[in-house]
Amino acid sequence: MSDIADRKKLWRPDPRPEWVQRINEEGYCMNIRGIVPLDPDSLIASARLSTGLSDFGAEDWREPFQALAYALDGEEAALNLMGRIRSRSELLMMLEARLRIEDAYKRHPEIDDEQIVQPFIVVGQGRAGTSFLVNTLGANPENGVIKHWEAMFPCPPPEAESYARDPRSARGHELIDQWNRVTPKFK
Repeated sequence: MSDIADRKKLWRPDPRPEWVQRINEEGYCMNIRGIVPLDPDSLIASARLSTGLSDFGAEDWREPFQALAYALDGEEAALNLMGRIRSRSELLMMLEARLRIEDAYKRHPEIDDEQIVQPFIVVGQGRAGTSFLVNTLGANPENGVIKHWEAMFPCPPPEAESYARDPRSARGHELIDQWNRVTPKFK
């Protein structure tokens, strides 16, 4: 057996909070695949229903999305109840964003005429200091640093006059707080 296979076999996740463990234990007695479906068709239908939109645009996203959904739905990920709930929530958020972005492009084709001059693009592995760098860049008001909630709910773009009270900001903070309650060691 390879070193990687040995490590995979020995790896155990950190214990979850007691309330999360109880939810997952209850899930072992249920048909969680039926209760929290992760199949692509169900996710797409739910995103369309919740937004009232249907056009996802170009189809180049569909194959990778389906591969991810099937992996999460099946034995590859072997998700427990909370894992399925969180995965469905995240995937729906992304599908809904895609629908809203495509709708915005249809209504505002002039978006393609916008020019972004000298963008800062920060990428890196987790725990590599990327958040620190983004926060440092964001200290300068000249830099348009995207907030978590703007990445989670990118469309429609926030308006300057209502930015401070945009309800998506509170929703984004709620979701991050929830994630931190489910996986407190992830912070």
